[in-house]
Amino acid sequence: YLLIDLARSYGNDTGHGIRLGIQLSREDMAGMLGIASETLIRELSVLKDEGVIEQDGKTIVLLKQKELESLIS
Repeated sequence: YLLIDLARSYGNDTGHGIRLGIQLSREDMAGMLGIASETLIRELSVLKDEGVIEQDGKTIVLLKQKELESLIS
């Protein structure tokens, strides 16, 4: 999963979560995954609603990395 890979490569533990030290647009992330931007936006919204991530513009913080990892296992 892209967010896990980005967290491992660019993540900074803030004590609140893992802040991705790289800022990518939704279009950039969708392109990396080979999916439509709308699909990515829906998936990010689900993760936000479930409290797994926080997003402020292009900045993403993984609040529940273990839960996210379990979704892809």
